[in-house]
Amino acid sequence: MADCETASVVLDSDQMLPELILLAQPLPGTYQQDEVEQLRRAVPLAQIVVVAGTWCEGELRTGKPLVGVSRLYWYELVPWWHATLKNCTTWPPCLDGPLITRSADALFEHELGGVAVIHAPMYASYETLAEILKPHGMECVWARHESELPPQIAVGIWDGAQLDPPEFTRLQSFASTIRERQGALVVLLDFPRKEHFSRLQKIGCTAILGKPYVLNELVNTLLQITKPGDGVPRV
Repeated sequence: MADCETASVVLDSDQMLPELILLAQPLPGTYQQDEVEQLRRAVPLAQIVVVAGTWCEGELRTGKPLVGVSRLYWYELVPWWHATLKNCTTWPPCLDGPLITRSADALFEHELGGVAVIHAPMYASYETLAEILKPHGMECVWARHESELPPQIAVGIWDGAQLDPPEFTRLQSFASTIRERQGALVVLLDFPRKEHFSRLQKIGCTAILGKPYVLNELVNTLLQITKPGDGVPRV
């Protein structure tokens, strides 16, 4: 529907009873609280989820959160959707917060293996990722000096920020090193935008996750990229 008012009219006239309503929000302020209440009156039992678009990331851009809805960033929608359909028999409660509705699949197909080289700005960031991956059978190495990396690498993980020009230059060098060692590349970014995906695909990125990431989604992503794929970066 083009807007909430049109949707409310259709819901009232057709007596539709949807379980889920998605509000695509490309910019802060696209929807007002009274519009949400209008939808709620039309379909009181429906789950309402706001999907924040590429110019709506971060609290400074998102604006004042709507009350009584769940909120996802655009790059979180696909994993949330798959996990929800697979794991949930009912929709979770409508609570505020960007991660409140996440329920990633925790049933891993097999153990991770090989070496994960982690590029992180601080040791504490590296240690966090290592603590996540080591219980799943992966040996982790902090990429302090690229010349000292092991010859065989299963995956390189870039714990990044917002991909400004200096960071992208460093990432290109890291990606080249990972490719030389036949490894996959996973990039973690603060609020990745659509244009980041095309740039990262060109340097051989295998998967992109936004921060804060969900632990099970990160592990499942590493499991998936060990399988033959089409070379297209994953969200």
